[in-house]
Amino acid sequence: MIKFSSKAKLLFSWIILIVAIASSLFIASKPSGSPVGLNQKVAQLSSQFRCPTCIGLNAEQSNASTARAIRHQIKIDLEHGQSPAQIKSFLLAHYGPMILMKPPTHGLSAIVWILPFVVVIGAIALITVAFRRWKTQSNPDHVPTLEEIGIVEKALGTSSFVETTLEQNSSSMESKI
Repeated sequence: MIKFSSKAKLLFSWIILIVAIASSLFIASKPSGSPVGLNQKVAQLSSQFRCPTCIGLNAEQSNASTARAIRHQIKIDLEHGQSPAQIKSFLLAHYGPMILMKPPTHGLSAIVWILPFVVVIGAIALITVAFRRWKTQSNPDHVPTLEEIGIVEKALGTSSFVETTLEQNSSSMESKI
């Protein structure tokens, strides 16, 4: 009989646990295998198309006559064995690209997808340039002159610093004379 150390037994139990969890996750992630019913396919396809007469609703959500007609056409086409791509081509030819709930990401419609990013990047660039200009124009070593201090004190209604400084300067000038 082979004797295993406690570390080997612990390692073996962890390996068994990991294999059991991985296999159960693998089995659970597999599709059930039941075929999608015709009504589910119709609902799935019609949710990809916009209702031509409604605002903001897809053909699955809307109860308008045009949405019902689209759902009916999809059902008939699926019963006749047409693929979802063929049905999409037919509806695009009949109603145009605006029938799609998700606009195409190529051609002129790509502007809808690209423009927001361009605007955000442009705004960030403009703000960066503005802050850099503002930073280079400001001078942190600037010492305000008496005239500038006087303007500020006059605006604030105080005049102690400038008057005191002027009095000191005038008295020192008089004493030198």
